[in-house]
Amino acid sequence: MSRILIADDEPYILRSLDFALYHAGHQVTTARDGREALEALRNAPFDLALLDIIMPHLDGFAVVETLRQELGHLPCAIVFLTAKGMDEDQQRGLALGASAFVTKPYSPIALTRLINDLTQPTSVEAQSS
Repeated sequence: MSRILIADDEPYILRSLDFALYHAGHQVTTARDGREALEALRNAPFDLALLDIIMPHLDGFAVVETLRQELGHLPCAIVFLTAKGMDEDQQRGLALGASAFVTKPYSPIALTRLINDLTQPTSVEAQSS
Protein backbone atom coordinates (compact mmCIF):
# COMPACT_ATOMS: atom_id res chain seq x y z
CA MET A 1 0.00 0.00 0.00
CA SER A 2 1.38 3.37 -1.03
CA ARG A 3 0.85 6.62 0.82
CA ILE A 4 -0.54 9.29 -1.50
CA LEU A 5 -1.10 13.00 -0.82
CA ILE A 6 -3.73 14.71 -2.98
CA ALA A 7 -3.67 18.52 -2.89
CA ASP A 8 -6.44 20.34 -4.73
CA ASP A 9 -8.80 23.17 -3.82
CA GLU A 10 -11.74 21.59 -5.67
CA PRO A 11 -13.72 19.40 -3.21
CA TYR A 12 -15.16 17.21 -5.97
CA ILE A 13 -11.68 16.33 -7.24
CA LEU A 14 -10.45 15.56 -3.73
CA ARG A 15 -13.41 13.26 -3.05
CA SER A 16 -13.30 11.47 -6.40
CA LEU A 17 -9.55 10.89 -6.33
CA ASP A 18 -9.63 9.85 -2.67
CA PHE A 19 -12.31 7.29 -3.54
CA ALA A 20 -10.54 5.96 -6.66
CA LEU A 21 -7.10 5.70 -5.06
CA TYR A 22 -8.43 4.19 -1.82
CA HIS A 23 -10.18 1.49 -3.85
CA ALA A 24 -6.95 0.93 -5.79
CA GLY A 25 -5.30 0.02 -2.47
CA HIS A 26 -3.58 3.28 -1.53
CA GLN A 27 -3.62 5.16 1.76
CA VAL A 28 -4.77 8.68 0.91
CA THR A 29 -4.33 12.01 2.69
CA THR A 30 -5.92 15.16 1.29
CA ALA A 31 -4.97 18.82 1.45
CA ARG A 32 -7.21 21.71 0.36
CA ASP A 33 -4.48 24.22 -0.43
CA GLY A 34 -0.75 24.61 -0.88
CA ARG A 35 -0.03 25.35 2.79
CA GLU A 36 -1.78 22.17 3.92
CA ALA A 37 0.11 20.20 1.26
CA LEU A 38 3.46 21.60 2.34
CA GLU A 39 2.79 20.85 6.02
CA ALA A 40 1.68 17.31 5.20
CA LEU A 41 4.81 16.68 3.13
CA ARG A 42 7.03 18.08 5.89
CA ASN A 43 5.42 15.95 8.60
CA ALA A 44 4.74 12.51 7.11
CA PRO A 45 6.35 10.23 4.55
CA PHE A 46 4.51 9.85 1.23
CA ASP A 47 5.28 7.77 -1.81
CA LEU A 48 3.64 10.26 -4.15
CA ALA A 49 2.07 13.72 -4.06
CA LEU A 50 -0.58 14.69 -6.56
CA LEU A 51 -0.53 18.49 -6.66
CA ASP A 52 -2.80 20.97 -8.35
CA ILE A 53 -0.89 24.00 -9.57
CA ILE A 54 -3.51 26.68 -8.93
CA MET A 55 -4.33 26.55 -5.20
CA PRO A 56 -4.84 29.14 -2.46
CA HIS A 57 -1.93 30.30 -0.27
CA LEU A 58 0.80 28.42 -2.19
CA ASP A 59 0.54 27.04 -5.69
CA GLY A 60 1.84 23.58 -6.54
CA PHE A 61 5.03 24.97 -8.04
CA ALA A 62 5.76 26.90 -4.82
CA VAL A 63 5.19 23.76 -2.73
CA VAL A 64 7.79 21.87 -4.76
CA GLU A 65 10.23 24.79 -4.83
CA THR A 66 9.96 25.19 -1.05
CA LEU A 67 10.60 21.48 -0.46
CA ARG A 68 13.63 21.56 -2.75
CA GLN A 69 15.03 24.57 -0.87
CA GLU A 70 14.42 23.04 2.55
CA LEU A 71 15.46 19.45 1.82
CA GLY A 72 17.69 19.75 -1.22
CA HIS A 73 15.54 17.10 -2.92
CA LEU A 74 11.93 16.00 -3.30
CA PRO A 75 10.68 13.69 -0.56
CA CYS A 76 8.49 11.65 -2.95
CA ALA A 77 7.34 11.37 -6.55
CA ILE A 78 5.38 14.44 -7.68
CA VAL A 79 2.56 14.47 -10.22
CA PHE A 80 1.07 17.80 -11.19
CA LEU A 81 -2.68 17.59 -11.94
CA THR A 82 -3.89 20.88 -13.32
CA ALA A 83 -5.98 22.84 -15.77
CA LYS A 84 -2.78 24.75 -16.66
CA GLY A 85 -1.75 22.71 -19.67
CA MET A 86 0.49 25.17 -21.46
CA ASP A 87 3.85 23.84 -22.66
CA GLU A 88 5.76 26.25 -20.40
CA ASP A 89 3.81 25.01 -17.36
CA GLN A 90 4.63 21.40 -18.22
CA GLN A 91 8.28 22.25 -18.81
CA ARG A 92 8.48 24.10 -15.50
CA GLY A 93 6.85 21.22 -13.61
CA LEU A 94 9.14 18.63 -15.13
CA ALA A 95 12.18 20.87 -14.58
CA LEU A 96 11.25 21.03 -10.88
CA GLY A 97 11.48 17.24 -10.78
CA ALA A 98 7.89 16.13 -11.29
CA SER A 99 7.48 12.57 -12.51
CA ALA A 100 4.43 13.46 -14.59
CA PHE A 101 2.13 16.30 -15.59
CA VAL A 102 -1.58 15.52 -16.10
CA THR A 103 -4.06 18.07 -17.40
CA LYS A 104 -7.71 18.38 -16.40
CA PRO A 105 -10.05 16.96 -17.43
CA TYR A 106 -8.37 13.62 -16.84
CA SER A 107 -9.31 9.97 -16.96
CA PRO A 108 -9.53 8.59 -13.40
CA ILE A 109 -8.61 5.14 -14.73
CA ALA A 110 -5.53 6.41 -16.58
CA LEU A 111 -4.48 8.55 -13.60
CA THR A 112 -4.85 5.61 -11.20
CA ARG A 113 -2.78 3.47 -13.57
CA LEU A 114 -0.07 6.17 -13.70
CA ILE A 115 0.00 6.43 -9.91
CA ASN A 116 0.17 2.64 -9.55
CA ASP A 117 3.09 2.57 -11.99
CA LEU A 118 4.94 5.36 -10.17
CA THR A 119 4.48 3.82 -6.71
CA GLN A 120 5.32 0.21 -7.52
CA PRO A 121 8.81 -0.77 -6.46
CA THR A 122 11.24 -1.42 -9.28
CA SER A 123 12.33 -5.00 -9.82
CA VAL A 124 15.68 -4.26 -8.10
CA GLU A 125 13.91 -2.81 -5.04
CA ALA A 126 11.47 -5.74 -4.94
CA GLN A 127 14.34 -8.27 -5.05
CA SER A 128 16.15 -6.60 -2.15
CA SER A 129 13.04 -6.65 0.09
